[in-house]
Formats: sequence, structure tokens, C-alpha cells
Amino acid sequence: MRLTEALSESRTNKTNVVLIFMDLDHFKVVNDGHGHLAGSQVLREVGFLLKRIVLADASTVARYGGDEFVIILPDTAAEDAAAVCEEIRHTIATNVFLEREWGFSMPALSLRGILGVSIGMAEHVPNAQPRLSIDQEKNDLLRRADAAMYHAKSLGGNRVVVSGAGELAPASS
Repeated sequence: MRLTEALSESRTNKTNVVLIFMDLDHFKVVNDGHGHLAGSQVLREVGFLLKRIVLADASTVARYGGDEFVIILPDTAAEDAAAVCEEIRHTIATNVFLEREWGFSMPALSLRGILGVSIGMAEHVPNAQPRLSIDQEKNDLLRRADAAMYHAKSLGGNRVVVSGAGELAPASS
């Protein structure tokens, strides 16, 4: 629903919308090694990190399912969104998860260097004379961001791939 609203506003205001798909790399290691409660807490911590990084008021950050997240950045240039993606990638790769006691009788695990994130980014640039419906534009944007994320995964993960622009190689972590 929020993506439909963002695309509609994009048409009206002639501004770009960037969609980011993220999938945590090696999240299964957390669940299998430390249990699903630890995995759930790691997902909460990732959500807090994302909200700390994505500061624009009009943005949307949401868990998409499992260990996937989606971010909608209305009125955002691709270069600015790519910088946000790289900050997310670097932060998750270097963060220490479950650093403190995280529940009743749940001691700190200090998980570091386990998780990475595969990020796919797609930009929507509004057409002066739209030929497609909002739903078609939304489906195209979702498809492109998802394909870019899967391409990042296929390249080994812990990287950002921009739809139509190729890979942004991760900086050394």
C-alpha cells in the first residue's frame, strides 16, 4: 500500500522513488546455532539499525518476510540511496548482535562477523506521459529490486546490486 502511495506521489510531484530489497546472509547459522528466539532478537536488532540509518520522514522500513526487509525512499536520488545501501551493508556486516542479555535468562552471545546482507536497489523515474498503471509500475519496481537482490546473493552476498547498473562492490570490512 505504501509503495502504491509513493508511486502516485511520484507521478504528481515528478520525483524519483527508490525501492530496496534486503536479505540477510547466513541468518540460518543464527537460528540453527542459537535458536529461533535468538534469531528473532537479531531481526529486531536489524530493524533498529535500519531505523537508525534510514532517517527520511517519508521513508518506509518494513520486514518483508523471514529475514528480508524492504525500504521505500520517496523523493530520493539513486546516488543518495546507494550510499544508504552501503551504510546498511557495512553496519550489518560489522555489528555485534546480541551483545547484551536480551531476555529472561538469555545471556549475551556477542555474535560478530556472522551476518552479511544482500541488497538490491531499483529506482523509479516518473514518466511525463505515463503509459503504465500504478500497479504495473509497482510490479516492475518490485521485480527489479528483487532481481537485483538475488543477483547480489548469487555473487556471494554482502554486497549491493543496483538494477540496471550492476554491482557496487563491498568495501573491505
